[in-house]
Amino acid sequence: MRIYMHSGTEDGAAFYLDTADGAVHVVGGAGDGTEWFSAAQAVRALSAAVRIKEPEVRASAIRAVGAYVEKQLGKHLQEGGIFVVG
Repeated sequence: MRIYMHSGTEDGAAFYLDTADGAVHVVGGAGDGTEWFSAAQAVRALSAAVRIKEPEVRASAIRAVGAYVEKQLGKHLQEGGIFVVG
């Protein structure tokens, strides 16, 4: 299993811990590291959306952001991985 982490800031660190080899793998600033920033921001937006009190607005916000989050996590994470946003 891999535990993926992103600091949540544009220039922040992106890395993952691989439980198979026990190593920390740093993701470069270009490519995946930059795309992880967008995914991290979308995860933050999604976590805020679930706290919206009005049901229709909450559902609309979750639909709008949820599909993007699912696509990005599927694109960058191995199955069974965990994505942590700092």
